[in-house]
Amino acid sequence: MKTSINHLLIVILCLLSDRSFAWGFGGHKITGTIASQNISTKVKDSLAVYLVGSTLEDAAAWMEQVRTDRAYDYLRPFHYINIEKGQEYKPGNQDNIITELNKVIGELKERNKYSKEQIALDLKVLCHLIGDLHQPLKVGYPVDRGGNNVGVTFLNTRSNLHKVWDSDIIEQYSISSADCLAAISGFSSDSLNKIKHVDIIAWLNETRTNLPQVYDFNNPEIDKAYCKKNKALIEKQLA
Repeated sequence: MKTSINHLLIVILCLLSDRSFAWGFGGHKITGTIASQNISTKVKDSLAVYLVGSTLEDAAAWMEQVRTDRAYDYLRPFHYINIEKGQEYKPGNQDNIITELNKVIGELKERNKYSKEQIALDLKVLCHLIGDLHQPLKVGYPVDRGGNNVGVTFLNTRSNLHKVWDSDIIEQYSISSADCLAAISGFSSDSLNKIKHVDIIAWLNETRTNLPQVYDFNNPEIDKAYCKKNKALIEKQLA
């Protein structure tokens, strides 16, 4: 009986923790590296006051590191938002990536009103969720939980579509920050300035335009042609 109960608990824990987290640890490190290369000395000095010895790479990956710590379970709904296919985002009070980003950005703009610890937390959340917002399946469809329920075979290995985008392709092809920066090296100054303009909803909508390409494969096989095609998109989105 005890063995059966233990097996049941293991299954329940697996079901409770099966939602993937966008870009994985490596992907978020990449976004932090790219960010650190594109900010001024003044901004770096300001960040150092709050992050105290931590880098932007560390900050961007922090929410990934604490996902197994039950004390931070309240952060789980903030990693994503599900929107029905063909529909647009409608503002509301639900806990999701959009409401949380708006919250932390608002607090950072008025950081003198908050404790140093709160601003440090806000920076870590901001760095992570901006990365999440650019992973197409983190702003995907509720019907399959952002691809988590889409079982696939990734180069002959069992996986799911969300995990393929989180980490499988990144790890398979050893995608680096240099690769991602190269992916946007041909962008014009106007294009780069447009990307840098802070517009959460515009970023959400732009990321969702990539979903048809994400789902364009011969289910359940994720082959090398799919990986090669989407490696370039992943690099652009990380950048």
